[in-house]
Amino acid sequence: MIKTEFGERKGEEFSCLLDVYKPKTDTEDLLPGILFVHGGGFYQGGREHVVEQVQYYAKRGWFVVSIEYRLVGQAPYIPKDIRSALIKCVANRESLSGEKLEFKQKQYGAAFAAARDTKNALRYFRANAKKYGCDPDNIAIYGESAGAVLALDVGLALPEDYAIPEDSNDFKLETHKGTSEKMKAIVAFNGAPILIEALSEFDGKNRYAKKAPPTLVIVGKRDKVYRR
Repeated sequence: MIKTEFGERKGEEFSCLLDVYKPKTDTEDLLPGILFVHGGGFYQGGREHVVEQVQYYAKRGWFVVSIEYRLVGQAPYIPKDIRSALIKCVANRESLSGEKLEFKQKQYGAAFAAARDTKNALRYFRANAKKYGCDPDNIAIYGESAGAVLALDVGLALPEDYAIPEDSNDFKLETHKGTSEKMKAIVAFNGAPILIEALSEFDGKNRYAKKAPPTLVIVGKRDKVYRR
């Protein structure tokens, strides 16, 4: 396993770190890759909590990168117009009020910054894939819970989604700009595309295009979001 930094840290107590897992193999062929995104409700969780899951795939021939992203309290910035769209999306999706509504809004706000971090990690991964022995054109994204939300919201996003003004105090994530963010496939275990739904309500653009990568969403039979 290799631990490395995938982005520049500016003004916040957060390190853009990822762990690289390379299978033990004698092949000289470039290996397929997985960008693995941990869960935790955007309030907790980290790379250290998914080591066993990541190792499972690495032992089966996958090149896996497990990433870190910002959580609630580490992601104060979000454009006002997008924040309004997210709040509206929360209100439409769930009947909440008071502290529960505030809790959910903080989650959505953190998800916006986390999506930027995930896109940044993907660009870093693809730009350095061959150096590690991975095929840059054969990378899938996998996430669980909050990680599943990010897998969908990043895998189905438009290139301009989650951009921030250059004069903002937030991270200026400039790692490998111009590198493709396209996924080979998306696997989401218990998560919904909350951000792209809010963004689609905001700008009217369709993010469920025919050119979207093959997508597998796994949820429970009683999941209220997907039952609607």
